[in-house]
Amino acid sequence: MAYVATQAADARLNVEIETEGMTLNIGPQHPATHGTLRLVARLDGEQVVEAEPIMGYMHRG
Repeated sequence: MAYVATQAADARLNVEIETEGMTLNIGPQHPATHGTLRLVARLDGEQVVEAEPIMGYMHRG
């Protein structure tokens, strides 16, 4: 029985999970941005693979 449990534990370690990318909008109201910057970040898991800055998102007259 212990041999089967060892095989199951090894199988769980070798499994790769495929997930879709995520798009995260940061700003202009985010506390880290002060006014007119918006970032569109594309994530793969916990890694940022692309970040697009959009300047002048909030116009102040």
